[in-house]
Formats: sequence, C-alpha cells, structure tokens
Amino acid sequence: MGSAVRTSKGARAQAPIVLIVGAPGSGKGTQAVRLAARLRAVYIGLGERFRSEIRHHSRLGGRIARYVETGRLVPSAVVHEEVAAALRRSRARIAERGAVLDGHPRTLRQARDLVRLVGSLGLPNPLVVVHLRGRHREFLRRLMKRGRADDTVAVALDRLSSYRQTIAPMCRFLRAHARVIAVNAVAPVDAVARTIREELRRPVDRLGLSFEGGGRERLAAAARRRPAV
Repeated sequence: MGSAVRTSKGARAQAPIVLIVGAPGSGKGTQAVRLAARLRAVYIGLGERFRSEIRHHSRLGGRIARYVETGRLVPSAVVHEEVAAALRRSRARIAERGAVLDGHPRTLRQARDLVRLVGSLGLPNPLVVVHLRGRHREFLRRLMKRGRADDTVAVALDRLSSYRQTIAPMCRFLRAHARVIAVNAVAPVDAVARTIREELRRPVDRLGLSFEGGGRERLAAAARRRPAV
C-alpha cells in the first residue's frame, strides 16, 4: 500500500512530488535533503550531480561545464533528460513514497516539461511547490560564504538576475497544476523546515493533495500536448 502524508485533520493523502524552488542561496538543497529524509521520499537533485560530472570530466560534464561555471542555466533539454531518467529509474518508489526535487524546475519550459512528464509516466502523486522566498541581498551573502568554486560575485549576481526573470511566469503556470506554498527562506533553517512540514499537513481539500476535481485529467492532457518552445 502506498505511503501518504497525514494532514492536520488526520486524513491520509497520496504522497506528493514536492518541488523545492527559489533563488540561489535560498537553501533549496538543505531543505530538499531534510524533507526527503523526513518523508522517506526519493530525493532528486541535479546541481550536485552536474558538478560531480564536471569534476570527473565525463561526457555530460563536458556538455554543461561552461554553463555551470559562468552561472548560466543548463539547457532545458539536458535538464529534462536527467530528470526523466531519474523519475523513470525510481518510478515505483516515487508512486509509493513520493519525491522531492531539489531546485527543479527553474524555468517555464522546465515546468511544462515536468508536468507533461509526470502525466506521461502515470504517476499518481500530486505536485506541491515549495517556493523559498526572501531578500536577495541575504541570499548573496550566503552564496559568498558557501565557498564553492563557481560562487563568485559576478556569477552569483547573474544567477539572481536570471531567477528574477524566470520565477514569476513559472509559478503562474504551476499554480494550475499544483499547490504553490511560499515560505520565508531567511528564517532559521529549522524554522523553515518546520513551516514546510506544517504546510504539507494541511487538509487535502486546501492543500490540493488529491487529483479529485480533474487534477489527474489536467496532467494527462498536458502529457498529450506538444512541447512548447
């Protein structure tokens, strides 16, 4: 029998696929790892995977190095290939336990691709978006303290600028297919994690953790549509 999220009213709902999105430095990775462990859900994180591929000079690493090192977004086609492979590889476990996607999607196109993919794979899990928000000057300060080789001021500012341009249209699209939860990412790490858990426990009819009312049909219809450029 599949796993479920227990809501604040004690009802049980299908385990969701949670999308953790936010600006660079908002703590996506930290919260995604913690939430996946808490829910015993499948964790899918592309950022560290891409950096590992670059360090090992793999074929994939060679394709994406110039994007990662200069703060540009990896092409959506490459990202989609990796996400699709991860979802297919863990499809049975995701259907049972849910999944947490760390920092994906990042653009409107990636969001559309993901919704179509979930529908085409027949995954029963509802989508929940956790949008980590806060002042960008705080996120910039965090990035400078993080110490990664690609975290220069210029690269960080480029990433924050790209995020500002892409987040609004992406979230508008996702609201038609998922519950979008805004969380204050500047709060202490434990407080952010607690807020996310509390939001996920909200009743099914408010949180949208059910495909009743046409949600599944919307995903199936999206899967049948041609990809948008």
